[in-house]
Amino acid sequence: MESINKQLDSLFEYWKAKSKALKDADEIVTDGIMRKFITTDTINNTPWKDRNLRIAFLVKDNPDGAHDTRNWLEKEDNRNLKSVFLHKIANLFYGLSHSTNDDGKQWWFGEIEQHAEDVKTFFNTEPFAFVECKKQSGTTEIDDKKLETYIKKYKNLLNEEIEILNPNIIVCMGQPIFDFVLKMYSATEENLVAEKNIHYIPSCKKVIIYAAHPSGRDSYQNHYEGVMHWYRQFLHSKAYKEFM
Repeated sequence: MESINKQLDSLFEYWKAKSKALKDADEIVTDGIMRKFITTDTINNTPWKDRNLRIAFLVKDNPDGAHDTRNWLEKEDNRNLKSVFLHKIANLFYGLSHSTNDDGKQWWFGEIEQHAEDVKTFFNTEPFAFVECKKQSGTTEIDDKKLETYIKKYKNLLNEEIEILNPNIIVCMGQPIFDFVLKMYSATEENLVAEKNIHYIPSCKKVIIYAAHPSGRDSYQNHYEGVMHWYRQFLHSKAYKEFM
């Protein structure tokens, strides 16, 4: 993991210099594989690069100023999922990580609620990646057009960050982000493996998922099932068998 973070830190130095030169911001948010601040006796220590599932959540930007997002879980409130934003991500992280069509367990929202403590523990002990697509800090809202402008301006750097992390499940939280990642991997209608919202790229074995942004007003259940409804279709597809 450290070698990945070193690669990312070098990339962020260049990103910061470019942002400053283009007069977008003198400082940027840094991110990547989230650091853990609690341990358990049962933690899975398999390195990120060797994991069967490497899940990355791509979001818009950070409203709280330039800092290292990888350290978010240092705060107790974040570890306890007091933030609606993080709670929604934790639910998806658990559901996507545990769903399988081998044993019939597909983790409906009611089951997620019943395993709330397991969801929290998993979120705090298992690795996932977090990517702010606009590295310049913003406010609590950002217009899609503005986000698209930043993604286009820094697309080569964003491409590089995703390639360094090399996730095999990429959760795109918002339409501009989803469109960007589909274009990055040259996805076509042939790659659609559910009625909508789930693409599979066989050449690199990557699953690309659309999700509503977790800062939205939809309920925990609607946000979660808005992804898992389509993901369950993928679980029963030929593409899933190839992916696993």
